[in-house]
Amino acid sequence: MTKLIDWDSYDRRTRIVLEVLLLYTAAVVPVAVLHPFRGVGFVNQYIWTAAMVLQVYLPAWYFYKKGQPLSVSGLHLRRWQEGLALWLLVSALFLPPTVFGHHIWQHWNGLKVHANEHPYKQFPFSMRGAPAPIQQPEDIQVYADLQQPELTIRWRDPVEATLKSDGHLRVMAGASWVRDNNEGKTIQFSGGSSQSIEVRLRVNAENVRLFFMRDGKVVHRQHIRLGPDQSPAQTDTVSRNYWWILYIIIAQLLMVALPEEFLYRGYMLTRLDALFPPRTIWGIPLSWGNLITSILFALTHFVIGWNAYRLSVFFPSLIFGMLKQKTRSLLAPILFHASANIFIKLLEVWYF
Repeated sequence: MTKLIDWDSYDRRTRIVLEVLLLYTAAVVPVAVLHPFRGVGFVNQYIWTAAMVLQVYLPAWYFYKKGQPLSVSGLHLRRWQEGLALWLLVSALFLPPTVFGHHIWQHWNGLKVHANEHPYKQFPFSMRGAPAPIQQPEDIQVYADLQQPELTIRWRDPVEATLKSDGHLRVMAGASWVRDNNEGKTIQFSGGSSQSIEVRLRVNAENVRLFFMRDGKVVHRQHIRLGPDQSPAQTDTVSRNYWWILYIIIAQLLMVALPEEFLYRGYMLTRLDALFPPRTIWGIPLSWGNLITSILFALTHFVIGWNAYRLSVFFPSLIFGMLKQKTRSLLAPILFHASANIFIKLLEVWYF
């Protein structure tokens, strides 16, 4: 059988570079191709799972084929005390200034800090994001904004609705369908149309009770569809709570930081450091391998979304690489990577 690539015809340096680029391409291109189609239900549901699997499986497959243990990548707990100490030190040095930089960036994008009661109480992720257009005219769609503390009710068939909260509600859009007051603890609206219509409310409350009537009868919960997945409502109350923070911590640690660090610092930087051994200046490791890895890391974030600002991840990537080279472990870069992402998510809730 003819080899796809005749590796024997290349010198060691060229083989390593080609190998890194091929594995990088195999991990990134499928996700970049699928990303524009994330509006399709099943694509949106599985695209990030696919990215995580590729980032973990491909490097693991490489080490398996080479007969090398995963500890070669730095996936171990040796020198864990040093890893934890460096993580805490780097976090103390870089995360506080991030507050100022993040504020400048949000201000540049026209967003401002808003004082909202209990800002860290948010609607669950299962409710956040606009669903596809209504397919069944009797359905009522209820979903939350991805960023702002807002709830949207969308419907077609005539309905009479009452929303009661333990705080304050304010109508932001669709006021023509609202009866009586546009803000308060209780909001009522009614109407219907052959086209989808909606009422959007700013929510400064922990719980909002939904009560819908149609033709004098209570609308069954199976016709009240929640979030982008349009799951039938299990209760007549939607709530803001702190559980999303736990979800963010788990997701950023296990589904973002770990697989990305395993691919970029565990596999890629390890291979490139074999070509370009790092030099230590004032205790800080510097290498061409870290520079190349960080360029590819930034390029990945750019092609998945095609936004120039995403190239800024080049700079924290350099720190992730230095932590890996300093400790010869992935513990510190995984923890700092996850911490930085979580910190940004906690800052974002103040801006809309």
